[in-house]
Amino acid sequence: MCRRLINTLRAKAPPGTAVDLAGALGEPRLVVEVLLDGLRDEGRVVFTNVPGGLFRIHRFG
Repeated sequence: MCRRLINTLRAKAPPGTAVDLAGALGEPRLVVEVLLDGLRDEGRVVFTNVPGGLFRIHRFG
């Protein structure tokens, strides 16, 4: 699941873009948020939650 999230981030989330990652992955939003939190803790992604179930990706690498 984490690898699918990373591939989706690479394909659909240019910096500053708000994306529906849960919809793109077909997973619950909470699962995606937990995985993003883990990537954030590793310093691999910076994001914010956006109303409407979206995530704004500020930096990914």
